[in-house]
Amino acid sequence: MPRPHKNSGISAALALDLSKSGYRGSITNIDLRNRYVPHGKIEQLRKHCAIDPESICNTVMEVLKVEN
Repeated sequence: MPRPHKNSGISAALALDLSKSGYRGSITNIDLRNRYVPHGKIEQLRKHCAIDPESICNTVMEVLKVEN
């Protein structure tokens, strides 16, 4: 597992802590990246960024398909 840079975000910090604790599984990061997010209702913005419940569920299902 590559070592994350000091300021590379909370997911990198969590991955490093998990690695130090002996975790050897895979980690899937869901983040906003560095992209433009338009104005809108919270539900629309979450859907746009793929952090709404349905999108997160779909990501989890995709990861589980790959691992099994």
